[in-house]
Amino acid sequence: MTYFPMDEYEQRWSRVWDAIHSAGFETALVWGQSGGNYERCNDILYLTNYYSNQSGHAYDSSVRLASSYSAALFANGDSPELFADQPDYPEDLLAVGRVSSDRNLIRAVTAGLRQRSATGKVLSVGHDFLPVKYARLLEDAFPGIEFTYDDELVRDVRRYKSTFELECIREAGETASAALQALMETAMRGGTQADAAAAGMAELARRGGFPHMIPVSSGATIHRFTGDPIAGFSREIVMAPGDLVRAWVYGPIWQGYWLDPGRTGIVGRAGTRRQRELIRTATDITHRLMESVTPGSRVLDVVALGERLTTESGSQDDPVSNMFPLYGHGVGMFWERPTLGEGMLGEPGTEERYAYFHSGQTCTIEVFLSWPGVGSAGIEECFIVQDGKNELLTTTDLEWW
Repeated sequence: MTYFPMDEYEQRWSRVWDAIHSAGFETALVWGQSGGNYERCNDILYLTNYYSNQSGHAYDSSVRLASSYSAALFANGDSPELFADQPDYPEDLLAVGRVSSDRNLIRAVTAGLRQRSATGKVLSVGHDFLPVKYARLLEDAFPGIEFTYDDELVRDVRRYKSTFELECIREAGETASAALQALMETAMRGGTQADAAAAGMAELARRGGFPHMIPVSSGATIHRFTGDPIAGFSREIVMAPGDLVRAWVYGPIWQGYWLDPGRTGIVGRAGTRRQRELIRTATDITHRLMESVTPGSRVLDVVALGERLTTESGSQDDPVSNMFPLYGHGVGMFWERPTLGEGMLGEPGTEERYAYFHSGQTCTIEVFLSWPGVGSAGIEECFIVQDGKNELLTTTDLEWW
């Protein structure tokens, strides 16, 4: 059975329908992709609890087309119909009653639109990842339909979490914190980056989660986000006593909800005073920024505070900060709006929509600092924006020396 009750899904559908009507549409297709690509499964997982296990790298043919993709059709005010590429998906895990399964997903969606006699304007959600090839097949099949694309519609609904979602995210916080704790405890004993990552992944798996990546950097690689660009960690790099080690645990931690906490420590707990000061400074800035986030506060004010505190800290050009020129982001089923960076709130013309924090919003704050001759440190916390005091989700120890 599904983790969330049916009432929860019905409320999600109602909110999505409100957004569809507000945008001036009566019919909408919401797309998803999973399998080998977690990042855009989110809207479909949120609406139907479907996650394809097919590989997105399967070659298209007359038998299989658009493997790992899925779609939900909203039409005539009804509950959504799911188009799934995996015929044997367990029915008791689905939140929808109407499911059309076909290894040729575009054929199934085409048949569904024809059955609903769709005409006029149809909203298509997901053109930031739906291949042009598949979009054109639909457009060619329906010359009388005007397909309009909007990637944010369901994501905007998802930014406002229900009570059930917040409880799920709290569980995810416990799992992510335990996994990062296990990773850092192992790293403090030395060994390879792979040894530390394995400890974190084992704790995730034991609790029912799995990682998108476990980035570990240390010693000579501390100025890079990962010890290895593919795995995130290296089985060749040994973490020696006195090395700075920076590690993250991130991925769909629980029920598809994503958290990404990070910590920095000193291997062997035998570092220098300057190393400890660097880590404490990154930690202090992170928590000061988190405390500045309140319901109704302006996102760019938090960004400006982050810029000022980072400059005052004496941080030099940091490669990881250049990779992530931000101070955090919304979080839920993957990263969400707003992105806490100058010019990064949303696409041009949408910035005001994401300009302020709201109560119940799930967010992160992250800070990376580099001091010449010392190294690089980073920390990230995940929390729920609350009146009074924000609720910390990630409780892994802060001091590892």
